Amino acid sequence: IVRMVGDGSLNQLIVTFGVGMRISELTLSPDGSLLAFIGPGNGSAREVFVTNLTGTYLQQVSCLGFAEVHSPSWSPDSASLAFIGAQAEGQPANIYRANIAGSGNCPVDNNQQQLTALDSLRLADVAWHPDGERIFFSNEVIYALELATGNILGPYTETLGYGEDFFLTSNPVDSTQMIYLRPN
Repeated sequence: IVRMVGDGSLNQLIVTFGVGMRISELTLSPDGSLLAFIGPGNGSAREVFVTNLTGTYLQQVSCLGFAEVHSPSWSPDSASLAFIGAQAEGQPANIYRANIAGSGNCPVDNNQQQLTALDSLRLADVAWHPDGERIFFSNEVIYALELATGNILGPYTETLGYGEDFFLTSNPVDSTQMIYLRPN
């Protein structure tokens, strides 16, 4: 992960795991203090990590031990991350959540938990609703998960012959809007 000044005058390496150790899916917390990303865990595992903007703080947040972890999404209060995990590439996936605080003793102290039992091969993205009470997800079409009840709401979209809806994001200014990509 590299930090750059907007005019290009400074490019500073802030996080690396070494040659061949891939980092992916970088996302800034809503309060602007932390970056979440997917990095190498133990063995072939991929895990969710957070770092501050200078790289002086680095913490592993998830501890699934899965080979497929992706789509980290911040809660509106920057305290938790939702993400998708599957034991191996091409295997059924589910949605998980973990708090940032206590992640040094995962999964007990940071409340890491599986939020769904979808076991889906088409689970693609997650995005928090600005009120923090729901997580939207793409499972070919878009649904929502109510965190308090575990109920799944929707579908909110239809494929209409275009293919899967994906890359969800909520509008932080207008909580009535969800934005996503649909292939044409």
